[in-house]
Amino acid sequence: MVGLEQLLTQMFIEKVERYTMGKSSSLKAEKAEQLLRSMEFTLKVGQETAKVMNQLAPTVDAEVLKQYYRLGEKRLKNAYSYSKQLHSYLMETILALEVLAYQDTITKAIPAFIKRYDVSFNAQDTCCDIDYPLAADDQTLLGAIYMENYLKSLVLENEFCRLFEIETLTTLLQAAQREKLFNAREDLYNIFELVHQQALHCGLLEGLEGRLELTEQQKELLLYRVRLMDDPQVKLVLKSVQNNWIDLLEEKVLHRSIDDFERAYFERALMRYENRLKNWTQQGGPAGDFVVTQVKEVLDYKTQLTGVPMADELWRELYQKLQLTDGFEAKWTLVQTSISSPEDLADLIRAGVFEQKELEQINQRLSAREKLMIDAYLA
Repeated sequence: MVGLEQLLTQMFIEKVERYTMGKSSSLKAEKAEQLLRSMEFTLKVGQETAKVMNQLAPTVDAEVLKQYYRLGEKRLKNAYSYSKQLHSYLMETILALEVLAYQDTITKAIPAFIKRYDVSFNAQDTCCDIDYPLAADDQTLLGAIYMENYLKSLVLENEFCRLFEIETLTTLLQAAQREKLFNAREDLYNIFELVHQQALHCGLLEGLEGRLELTEQQKELLLYRVRLMDDPQVKLVLKSVQNNWIDLLEEKVLHRSIDDFERAYFERALMRYENRLKNWTQQGGPAGDFVVTQVKEVLDYKTQLTGVPMADELWRELYQKLQLTDGFEAKWTLVQTSISSPEDLADLIRAGVFEQKELEQINQRLSAREKLMIDAYLA
């Protein structure tokens, strides 16, 4: 280990001399630490790349270390270059939807990354705040590798949504907003996941390809059909429905076959859908509630990355706590200390956090005025 540290120190000194054009072999402490962390990350990327290429050396000396560094630097530069290409394509095909996180990420955050990213001094950073959540993000990745993966995923999500007219997508978001399920403009949610699960809904009902909206009768029919099948049958049918959508995507938008990365992404999205569908059918409805189950499951990326909570975070935390709390009295105490209006309680009831017996107990503890208000909110 000592030998490896000495080799890294030697490389660091050489890098500093190159940075200062030979005038000095030292940097300010903050800049030096930034350079060292960047070098360590680049070396790690180089080693991982060499492993994938079956080029790992049995022993590490100065020359091998430099080869790993060059390999990592090349991988990061390629990822950065490809990210720029993907972003350019996104700017050309951006969905005309008034969803702030989506629009700001593409038009502001990603350009900031492109402008600020430096393989030498911040190889492990994205240099921007990305608010828009993916359906399946890999946050174990860093730097240009993360951005490349993020943009490949976002482009794929975008392409799938482009199967539908903007008016159709807008109608879907507006319908969810009318039901007070989320703020379509300001909340953090994934557009693709909402569209994908609605497309699968429609695909399960014959002759609805190309549509995203369902009537209440169609939702009940869907629920009925799914309940008639066992788990293996559901998986088989859903796989077939998704393949039909992928065929349409290849034909109408991509004009090529999807690659392994894209197929794996769809498989992860389908797995999430299957889990929600199972929970939804077990709970027994109401059928319309399944449309935006994903909104309550989406992680708050801004809180996760910056520690700044979003407006609805307290409500979401309460929802999650209630899901994990056993016993009516414990739940009711949590509700009383957390909410401030009958409308809040109605939202929790609509979200399905209480069982029927618990709803009966809640009804006994409410005043006549509170009952009327909650009935009005739930109507």
